[in-house]
Amino acid sequence: MNWTRGFVVLFLSFFLVAQSAISQGVEKPFVVKGTLVLSSGELPSGNAMILQPQDSSLVTATFFLDGKYEVPAVSQFPFLLQLSSMEFRDTILLVQSIPKDGVVEIPSMRVQAPSWEMSTVVVDAMRSAYRQKADGTVEVAVANTLLATSNSVGEILTMTPEILSDDEGNLSIMGKGAAIIFLNGQRILPNQLATILPANIESIEIIRNPSARYDAEGNAVIHIHTIKQASIGEQLILNQNVEYSNYAGAKMLSSLQAQLVRDKFNIKGSYSFERGRDEYLKVTTRDRRDSSIFFSSEVKTRWRPLLNHRSRYSLGAQYNLDTDSYLSVDYTGVYEDLGGSIDNRNDILDNGGRSEFQNETTQSVIGNNQSLSLNYYKKLDSLGSNLFIGAQYNHLDEDTNNPIFEESIENGRTTNRDLLYLDERNIQIAAAQIDWSYTPSSNFQWEFGGKGSYVENGSETDFLVRTEALLFEKDERLSNFFRYEEYVGAAYSSIKGKWADNWNYQVGLRAEYTDYQVEVSGQSASIADRYLSWFPTASLSYQLNDQHQFNLSYRAGINRQPYRSLNPALLYQDPYTSIQGNPLLIPERIQALELNTQVHRLQFKLGYNYVDNPLSGAALRGDDDRFYILKRINYDQMQNWYSSLSRNVEWGLWSSNNTLSASYTQNSEEEFGVMGEAPRINWYFYSSQQFRLPAGFKLALIFWWQNDLYDGTIHREDSWNLTCSLERSFFKDQLQARFIANDIFHTNRADGDYRVAETAITFTNKWNTNYFRLALSYRIGQMGTNPFRNKKTGESEVSRG
Repeated sequence: MNWTRGFVVLFLSFFLVAQSAISQGVEKPFVVKGTLVLSSGELPSGNAMILQPQDSSLVTATFFLDGKYEVPAVSQFPFLLQLSSMEFRDTILLVQSIPKDGVVEIPSMRVQAPSWEMSTVVVDAMRSAYRQKADGTVEVAVANTLLATSNSVGEILTMTPEILSDDEGNLSIMGKGAAIIFLNGQRILPNQLATILPANIESIEIIRNPSARYDAEGNAVIHIHTIKQASIGEQLILNQNVEYSNYAGAKMLSSLQAQLVRDKFNIKGSYSFERGRDEYLKVTTRDRRDSSIFFSSEVKTRWRPLLNHRSRYSLGAQYNLDTDSYLSVDYTGVYEDLGGSIDNRNDILDNGGRSEFQNETTQSVIGNNQSLSLNYYKKLDSLGSNLFIGAQYNHLDEDTNNPIFEESIENGRTTNRDLLYLDERNIQIAAAQIDWSYTPSSNFQWEFGGKGSYVENGSETDFLVRTEALLFEKDERLSNFFRYEEYVGAAYSSIKGKWADNWNYQVGLRAEYTDYQVEVSGQSASIADRYLSWFPTASLSYQLNDQHQFNLSYRAGINRQPYRSLNPALLYQDPYTSIQGNPLLIPERIQALELNTQVHRLQFKLGYNYVDNPLSGAALRGDDDRFYILKRINYDQMQNWYSSLSRNVEWGLWSSNNTLSASYTQNSEEEFGVMGEAPRINWYFYSSQQFRLPAGFKLALIFWWQNDLYDGTIHREDSWNLTCSLERSFFKDQLQARFIANDIFHTNRADGDYRVAETAITFTNKWNTNYFRLALSYRIGQMGTNPFRNKKTGESEVSRG
């Protein structure tokens, strides 16, 4: 892999050197000034605002009189200059002139008085998909970007900076660990991601240091925001994705979105239909070299899921009680019919000789996931006080009926068996919350609220074996009943405000009471626990100006056991290999400290995490010397140190986002004897490049690379990904076409090794990430500006306080 490392170093060096060269000459703040004159010859008053060109967000602003404006301490370059007033029509300029002697002089302009019919100003600029705040939060734009053409939310998240996904689809944040997911202010579970249509997503926030307002679970928050229209009109959007992969085959996604806005009513709905093929390959070897317990096994499992039918559907309505409050209801659902096959082969060599076990599973899974959400929001004053009340209900049903044909060669004898795996799973979730923000001044805000959630997760698994009489009989050893109930009640309070002119603080405390009970077959008594936990948060920020600031934050959190990891039902692979949950898992506890700094366009992070009883997994020996169970377990503790450097650049037709991270993780585990090589530094590099080409084309490149990981218990080999997208709009932007080549070299993988007691284990995982996709989106109808809506220009400053 020397050529791979060379490619990474060359790629990193090119962009960091290029960006440094571009930024020369604008490192110091400068002044923007000029003069306006009305067509009548009078000198007007108004506002001069400096905006970021990629998303038009406000950088700084000033008020001017007598036609002369002067904006001091500007560091954004290039920038948009917006001149606004009731005395003249809004004027927007894209300024790319390099400052001379600390000044950008705008030529004198003559502006027109406003008319009753307002004209529309269109700014054609490259939109950066990523923006990082001083506290480390990363905002990822999805709408109208490469990410909007994804087939699933999970696919979007794996292409965003700092989000990592393992071979089981678990999400984590670089340097922070496990993350929880919010949708429009409400907590959702990972299985609810399937109900979200990617084309409906406006943006995603990666919140590294969430306040006490968010659940204490998880080390970070992934907050998904769907598209909201504050406009009048109607619109229909048709989307068509066609995908082909040499590895897995073809896949297709068709969807439509409709919206109707009339005065106080906003009604929207969507429907999508998806079908196609996928493929996953997992190869695991287990070796015991001691002569007395000699054992060697290679298990090769190939999943070939066939998506016969997946439908996502949603319907939502919002009623605006007035300009500052609304009621909304939203229903989403997904129906899934999954077929295909699972081929498993296990070759064993031990002191008893060679044995072979192979089986083919015909897969049939029917799933139905539905969610209903209710919201009430009221803005209480112009400073930012507000009240939010929300409730949601989610119900998931999943039925599995998998016939298995198994052939075994053991001690020279061949045997065949017909097996049947039946599983019924039912999950119900109900939650309600209230949040109140009180803002007596622009320098102080008090937030408090509460939340209650109830979860019931149950499954019944029957494993049947066909007898010589051609009848299926239940195998009690492999069958299972599981029921999990959990109630979590939470209350929080936090304050944030300004101290002196440049200091900002935030202090919060969250209390969570947890009561859960687990019932499993084979145990006479249920497993239960109840506990009260306190989770403090604190943050201190210093801001010299918009380009020079730092933030220091602390957070205590908890990561509860995933429901599927508690279920002890065996997922059968062969007579000597299974996957099983562990009802004895306990939550992991986290203490996290992070420093974020920003100097000009550079953002730097430095952090430390300490985790008690971290959740992980390992292949453990069973009662039989040949038998291994892949099982979730608790390690003893984990310590993690990390740092990262990020740089965003917008220069004319080029927009760039780059992140380089280094982390050092040390795990310890003694009960089961999980061990690996000594910890080493783990490097991670992410780069997103966007270019505006001639003839209206746009080119986007996403590249990430992670080197070998050693954390004291496991070794994971390096992995990298290169994705390319070419985009163009037609028919006055009504039709948008994108061609995507994802993971071009099929180098995204999860390979590694570790040791459990006397067993050395290696694993290789590969899945369908290498594909070509054509995505088309066609818009019918037009949304016009609502004249009764207005945006206060000071809202962003209030929120930053």
